[in-house]
Amino acid sequence: MGNDRVFRIIAKNNSPGNKYIQSATLNGEDWTKPWFAHDEIKNGGTLMLIMGDKANKEWGSDPQDAPPSEDKFN
Repeated sequence: MGNDRVFRIIAKNNSPGNKYIQSATLNGEDWTKPWFAHDEIKNGGTLMLIMGDKANKEWGSDPQDAPPSEDKFN
């Protein structure tokens, strides 16, 4: 990240069979979005992913967790 800042991604229980995100935290806080903005990680931190063998269809599926549309940037 620069300036001695580090952004770590840790995938607990990751294996060829456990390839699906079950839950996540970003800097110790529950994280339900399947994306993040640069501002949320620019100072470094840790994204912790808990992996499993079946897709958690609930994680990241709430409409409020969808990434912003391109229109919001124009």
